[in-house]
Amino acid sequence: MAASYFRSLRAKSRSAREGDDGLSTSLETNGGKVAKRRGWRWIVLLPVALLLTLAAAMWAIDTDAGHRFLIDRIERLQIRSGLKVRIGRIDGSIYGRARLVDLRLYDPQGLFLSAPDVRLHWSPLRWTVNRLDIDELSAATATLHKLPQFRATGEPFKLPGFDIRIGRLSIARLRIAQGIAGPERVGALTAAADIRNGRAMVRGAVWTSAGDRLALLLDSEPTQRKFDLGAQLTAPAGGVLGKLIGTSRPLAARIAGKGDWSAWNGTARVDASGVRIVDTALQVREGSYRLTGGLFFESVTKGRLQRLSGKRIDLDGRGTLERGILSGRLK
Repeated sequence: MAASYFRSLRAKSRSAREGDDGLSTSLETNGGKVAKRRGWRWIVLLPVALLLTLAAAMWAIDTDAGHRFLIDRIERLQIRSGLKVRIGRIDGSIYGRARLVDLRLYDPQGLFLSAPDVRLHWSPLRWTVNRLDIDELSAATATLHKLPQFRATGEPFKLPGFDIRIGRLSIARLRIAQGIAGPERVGALTAAADIRNGRAMVRGAVWTSAGDRLALLLDSEPTQRKFDLGAQLTAPAGGVLGKLIGTSRPLAARIAGKGDWSAWNGTARVDASGVRIVDTALQVREGSYRLTGGLFFESVTKGRLQRLSGKRIDLDGRGTLERGILSGRLK
C-alpha cells in the first residue's frame, strides 16, 4: 500500500511539472507573438508619424506666423554681393499664389528698388527635382530709386546649378527716379526665361516714356542644333538708355545673324546720331564664341578721351560657356 501511495505521488508531481512546463512554453510563445506584433506596429506607425509631422509643418509654414518666419529667414540671408531683400507681408499661399506686400531690394549703399504689391504664382514643390518654376512674377507699379552697385565677388560668371523657368516677369509701370537718367521717367518691362540642361531661352522687352525701346531674344538648344540671337535698341536724344551709358545722342543698335548651333554668323552694330561707332562680327561654333571688329569713338568723344581712342579701336574676343561658367578673353 505504501509503495503504491508513493508511486501515485510521484506520478502527480511529474504531471504537475509537465503542466508547468507547458504553461511556461505557452506563455513564452504568446509573449513572443505580442512582441512581434508590437514591433510591426512601430514599423508601420513610425513613417505615418513622420508624414503627419511633415504635413503639420507644411501647414504651419503657410499660416501668418509661418509667413513671418519665412520673411525673417529671407531678411537674414547673407549674400556675398551685398543684396538684401525686405518683405513687409506675405498674403495668400506660398504653395501656389502669393502676394508680396512692400517688397524692397537693397545694395550695400541702400534701397534701389521697391514695389508695394508683387504677385507670385509658382510651384515650390518643383524644388524637389532641382527646378525653380515660376509661372508669373509681376508688379503693377515699382520704383527704381537708383542703379544698384553690388560688391565684386571675384568669381567668374556662372549660371545657377538648378533649372529655371519663368513664364512671365513684368512691371507694368516702373518709375525711374530723377537723377538716374535726367528727369523722372516712366517705363515698363516684360521678360521670360527657360534655362535648363541643354536649353537656354531668354526674351525680354523694355520701353520708357522718353521713347526708348529694347528687345532681346536668345534661344539656344544644342541637342536640336538650334541657336538664335537677336537684339534691337532705339534710344532718342536725351533718352534713358543713352543717359545710362553716358551719352545724350540718339542711339540705334542691332544684333542679328543666321545659322544654327554648329555655325552661326552675325553682326553687332551701334550708331550714334547716325554715325557708326560699333561695327563687329559675332561667330558661334559649337558653343565657342568669337567677337571681332572695331570701335569708332572719335566722332562721339572729345578732348583727351578722343585722342586716346583715335579713329579706330580693334577688338578680338573669344569665349566659351561650359557647365554654366562663362570664360574667355578680349583684347
